[in-house]
Parts: sequence; structure tokens; C-alpha cells
Amino acid sequence: MAANAGGAWTPIGDVTTTMLWIHGLGVLWVLTDAIHYGESERQKLKIPQALSFTSIE
Repeated sequence: MAANAGGAWTPIGDVTTTMLWIHGLGVLWVLTDAIHYGESERQKLKIPQALSFTSIE
């Protein structure tokens, strides 16, 4: 349960943060994606692309 509680300096849970770091993304990318992209450019977001590579088998 504590794994998704969120860590220091992370706006999201530890597990999700680790998955993003594995794909080369950090907190700054999360924030810039959220702030700088509008609705028309949402397809260019890095986070959904990184998380789309994860699969549960």
C-alpha cells in the first residue's frame, strides 16, 4: 500500500514515478506537459506515451 502513497518531491505515486523515470521522464517533464500543452496538442504529451509501453501479462 505504501508504494503508491507518493514520495518526496513527486506529485504522483512512487510506482508511477519509477515507471516514468525508466522511460526517461522526470517530474519536470510532467509539469511542463501539464502546463504548456493545450487541448489541441495533447497527443504530443510524453507521459501517456511512456505509460502506454507498460503491460500486465
